[in-house]
Amino acid sequence: MKESEFRLKKRTAKATRIVKITTAIAVVAVLVNAPIAHGLISRNQLQNQPSIKNWGLENTEGASHINARKAWKISKGSKKVIVAVIDTGIDASHPDLKDNICRRSGSNEYGYDFVLKKKNPGDLHGHGSHVAGIIGATAKNNSGVIGVAPNICIMAIRYYSETATGAQNLANTVKAINYAVDHGAKVINYSGGGAEFSSAEMQAIKRAEAKGVVFVAAAGNEYQDTDRPGNAYYPAAYGLSNIIAVTATNIRNQILPSSNWGKKHVHVAAPGEQIYSTLPNAKYEIGRAHV
Repeated sequence: MKESEFRLKKRTAKATRIVKITTAIAVVAVLVNAPIAHGLISRNQLQNQPSIKNWGLENTEGASHINARKAWKISKGSKKVIVAVIDTGIDASHPDLKDNICRRSGSNEYGYDFVLKKKNPGDLHGHGSHVAGIIGATAKNNSGVIGVAPNICIMAIRYYSETATGAQNLANTVKAINYAVDHGAKVINYSGGGAEFSSAEMQAIKRAEAKGVVFVAAAGNEYQDTDRPGNAYYPAAYGLSNIIAVTATNIRNQILPSSNWGKKHVHVAAPGEQIYSTLPNAKYEIGRAHV
């Protein structure tokens, strides 16, 4: 197994440096919707679960995981809960993802690529597929990797291009949020962000709020208190009731040296270092992805 560090450019127009974006926020994306999830499983099904390769779901080194096995006694998710992954696209043919990709009734459409302006985004980068696996990989045939909610419905939306400007990626973010809301998403997982306020982005998330859609956002990678003046990181800092801003922790339950914090603008922490998950072309890898 190789270890990769997924990197996405900041999406803001002025930013030029590289930031590391977490896959940890995906862990929370489904859990926040647990009250409406169904699909109880039996004791036999629990005993037959594949070995967990993602320490964020279960590990023996301390109280740094999310107690996934206990959660699965209550629910493994529901196909009625659509989680939109706004990212680099998703490999919808991956053996551990294909059964949980949302397809529109009567068609093969499962999302939209706002970079190439076409339906059904693939993933040439890898970050989106990695995030999707953390949310809802199925561990097909007891191999591969299992996600937080392996009975979920995943919508693929691509906003990000490595060759686009920050302004272009931000514009695509707004389009992607509106697409997710219009197509029935209950949870939106978004791994991007930046230091500049965007009225258009805030309005799109407010529209999601009015529809009861949970928006899970990265806390950012500056290792700073985002509550302090001048340190805000958006969209996490918009202050809307549907936003859950997530920082990243390591296996020792410590906030990562790169991750932001803040009592007001950061709400929870989740595992976000050396996370094993899916990659395009039926591959798997440990991704060192930070908030």
